[in-house]
Amino acid sequence: MFYLQCVVHRGCVSGIALDTEQLSAHTDAEAIIKAEARFVRLLGNRSGSAVLKDDAGRVVWTLRRSMSLDASAEARETEQQIPQASDIRAAQGSG
Repeated sequence: MFYLQCVVHRGCVSGIALDTEQLSAHTDAEAIIKAEARFVRLLGNRSGSAVLKDDAGRVVWTLRRSMSLDASAEARETEQQIPQASDIRAAQGSG
């Protein structure tokens, strides 16, 4: 069993999201492939870091990914364009 710990930097007030998951794999290599794929899905277009540990607590793999300034600005703009539930209700006349 392996354990993937991810920190995802978000462009909102809370700043980061933490995630810890168990990954089932027979070898370090298999676990690394699964961990990297999961980390990429969690990150989307944000910055973050990941650590993969085995049952003994040994660090098997780490990765840090930073966004460029252009991608960061684009992500914040996209977040601002996402309608909130209250905006949708108001537009539908029930808010």
